[in-house]
Amino acid sequence: MTESKQILSVRSAAVDENLVLEFEFKGKRHHLQRPKHENLSKALTRINLNINKRGKKNSSEDTLPIEAHLTDVKTGSPVPGDTPNSQAWCTGRALVVGECYYELHINPPTVTSLTVTRCVIVDHPVVPQVELAFSDPECCSWTWRRLEGPPLNPPGGLVDLLSNSTCRSNAAVYWPTSEDRGHALVVVCVPSGKDGRLGHPAYTVTQPVEAAPPSPAIARRHLETPSPLAAGQFRVVSYNILADVYASTEYAARVLYPYCKREALDGEYRQARIVRELLGYHADVVCLQEVGARMYAEFLQPCLAQAGYKGRLQLKVGTVPEGEAVFYNTSKFECVWNDFVSLSHFLRSDPSCTDLRKALEEAPAISEGLTSRHTIVQLVVLRCLHAPHRLLCVANTHLYFHPDGDHIRLLQTELCLRYLEKALDDVVLRFRNGTVHPEVALVFAGDFNSCPCTAAYQLMARGSVPKDHVDWTKHRLPPSLYPKCTCGLVTGARGPQGQECVQPDGVAMEEELVATGRGVAVGGGVAVEGVVAVGGGVAVAVGGGVAVGGGVAVEGGVAVEGGVTDCTLDMGFQGLHLEHNFNFLSACGIPPFTNYTEKFVGTLDYIFVGLEHLEVTASVSLPSLEEVREMVALPSVHFPSDHIALVCNVSWKPSK
Repeated sequence: MTESKQILSVRSAAVDENLVLEFEFKGKRHHLQRPKHENLSKALTRINLNINKRGKKNSSEDTLPIEAHLTDVKTGSPVPGDTPNSQAWCTGRALVVGECYYELHINPPTVTSLTVTRCVIVDHPVVPQVELAFSDPECCSWTWRRLEGPPLNPPGGLVDLLSNSTCRSNAAVYWPTSEDRGHALVVVCVPSGKDGRLGHPAYTVTQPVEAAPPSPAIARRHLETPSPLAAGQFRVVSYNILADVYASTEYAARVLYPYCKREALDGEYRQARIVRELLGYHADVVCLQEVGARMYAEFLQPCLAQAGYKGRLQLKVGTVPEGEAVFYNTSKFECVWNDFVSLSHFLRSDPSCTDLRKALEEAPAISEGLTSRHTIVQLVVLRCLHAPHRLLCVANTHLYFHPDGDHIRLLQTELCLRYLEKALDDVVLRFRNGTVHPEVALVFAGDFNSCPCTAAYQLMARGSVPKDHVDWTKHRLPPSLYPKCTCGLVTGARGPQGQECVQPDGVAMEEELVATGRGVAVGGGVAVEGVVAVGGGVAVAVGGGVAVGGGVAVEGGVAVEGGVTDCTLDMGFQGLHLEHNFNFLSACGIPPFTNYTEKFVGTLDYIFVGLEHLEVTASVSLPSLEEVREMVALPSVHFPSDHIALVCNVSWKPSK
C-alpha cells in the first residue's frame, strides 16, 4: 500500500528526439532526459541509480536499494521493459518508487528557465526572464518574497524558502522598496496551461537589494512632472536611450565612453534607470530611439505595460539590431493604425519622389549614400479616448549619424515629410465618418542628428531650405574646413572620430587658416593656385581639389592620407529648393545641448509639434552643464544615456 501520491511530468514535444522526466523524491528534484527510441528498462535503470545515490554520511550497507517500476494504472501490471520510451511514458501509466506513487502528467505547463537580473536596486523595476514549455507568460502567476534569512538557497528548496520569507507582491514586475534593502528576493513562477492545468512551481533568488545611486538632475526634472495631465492635454517624451549593442562593447568602454564607470554602461543597470526615469515624467506619448529588440521585449514592454502603456517597436531595415519604439498611455489613447517606411525604399519606389530621383541622377554618390542607409520613420496613429474625433499621428525617427552627412540628413528629412504628408491624407480617408473628417494632428520626434544651424533643422522649423544652402556642398570639404557651427556650444572643430568638438568651457578649437596666394593652407600645408592643402599635404589639382595628409586630389576630389578619391563627387549637383506645408514648432525650443560626450556636445534631438490643431503649453527644463559635467560627460551613473530626454506638454486647440 503506497503512502503518498505525487506527480511525474513527462515533456515530449513532437519535434524533439528526447523526452524529459521530472519528479521529486525525498526532497530532491530529479530531471532526466532520455531518447524516445530507448527501451524503458534503460530509463528505469537510470532512475534507480539516481534515487539510490547516497552521500558518505548517510551511506549504509544495511539499507536495501529502492527500485522504480512503471505500471499500467488499469491492470496494475508492469510495463514491459522492451517498450520504447515514447510508448511507455504516456497517459494511463504510473511510476512506483518504494512507497511513492507518481501519476504521469504528459506535457504539463513547465518553466524551463527562470532568471533575474544581477542589478536589483531600490525603486527600480526587476523583471524575471522566464522560458516556458506548454504555457505562455500571460498564463503564469507570480509571487515575490523577501528572504528574511541569509541570501542563499537553504537546504530543502522552495518549502524552506517560503517559510523564511515575507510576501511582497503578486505582480510579474517588482519594484523593491527601501524595506527590501540588504535582503535577497525570491521570485516564484507557477506556470499554467490554457486548459487550466497548473505546472510545478519554479523559483530563483536575487542578489541582495542595493540602494539606488542618487540622480539629483533627473529628480529635479521629475518635480516638474509630478502627475499626469488632464484630458485634452498630453505629455510627450523623446529619448535616444543608447542601444545596448553600442554601449556594452569593449570599444564603448575604452574609446567612446572611457570616463564612464563600467557598471554604469551595463545594460541591466541602464535599462532599470531608463524605465525609472521615463515613468517619473508621467508621459502620455513616449518616442524612443536606439531600442534593441531584446530590451523592448524583456524589459521595456513588461515594465511599461504594468504602468498602463502599450507600445510598438519597429527595427531599422537590414541587419541593424535596433530601431524606434512608441509607447502610449492606454487611459488616454488607443492605437488605430501603425506603419513605417524605409526611407531608401520610399525614395526608390514612391511616385511622390520622382523629382528627387531625377535630380539625384546628377549626384550618383549622394544617391548611393542615401539609398544605402537603413533609416526608417515610424508612424503610430492614436485615437483620443475622451474625444474620438481627434487622431494624434506620432512620427518617430533616428536619422543618419555620420558627421559629414548633413546633406544626407537633409534629404532624409525631406523624405520623412513627404511620407508623412501622404500618410496623414490616408489617415483622414481611413477614419472619416461620412463627410465629417477627423481632426488629425501631428507630432514628429526623434534624434535628427542635426544641430540647429543645419538645413535639416531649418527645413523642419522654417518650412523651406534654399538650393544654395551650404549643407548641399560642404561634405566635399575635409572636416577641418567645415563652416564654423553657430549653435552655442557646438563648433566646427572635429574630434578623433570626426565629431564636432568643444572644450569644457565651450571655446572652439578650430585651426587657424592661412592663405597662400589664392589657395588655402591648413596646419602647414601648401596650397597652389586656388586649391586647398591640409596637414602638410600639397594640392596640385585644378578646380578646387583638396589634399589631406599628403594625398593628391584629382578633378575636384578629396584625398586623405595619401589616397586618391573617385572623380565622381557630384560636382555638377548644386542643391535643391525644398519646402513643405507643415507648421512645426520645436516644442523644447533650441536647448544648449541634448547630446553630451567627451568628444561631442550639441543639440540633435527635437520634438516638433504641428500647430494646426495643437499648442505647446510647457517644456521640462534640461539638466545644467554643472549637473552633466559632474561625472565628466554622458552616460554616467546618474544618466543612463549619452542623450537627454526631451519632455513637453501639449494641448489640443478648440475644435473649429
